[in-house]
Amino acid sequence: MTEEDPKQLTAMTRRPLEVWLAMGVNAGAALVFLLVAIVRQITEGGSGLLPVPIYLLVLAVVAVALLIWRPRNVQLLFGIAAVLPVLLHLLVVMGNQVWWLRTLSGVLAAAYLYSVVLVNTKPARMHLAGRA
Repeated sequence: MTEEDPKQLTAMTRRPLEVWLAMGVNAGAALVFLLVAIVRQITEGGSGLLPVPIYLLVLAVVAVALLIWRPRNVQLLFGIAAVLPVLLHLLVVMGNQVWWLRTLSGVLAAAYLYSVVLVNTKPARMHLAGRA
């Protein structure tokens, strides 16, 4: 078996676990909320259920893209892209919805906040700053 040169490893394999988890949490939470909205759209009808989950999916794509391309202020931009869905989920939690949807939105809001915490860990900060 041959040893691989560490310089030949791609940036994808050197990305810390915290960054991978933050990307997965953002994408997964948006997809879960979109799937719930689609199921509610099919079962309950109505046309006003899909815009908010689609906005959340767009914000998740923006957040993941920020972690991949690493602009200068990636942590601040990622924080904004992750806190906006938290605020939207908290509006659902405080709104007049069924109990299971409010509970799900509370859990998803916590997941988005967890992704912000993951991005602010030392390995993720060093990677995003380009020092890792």
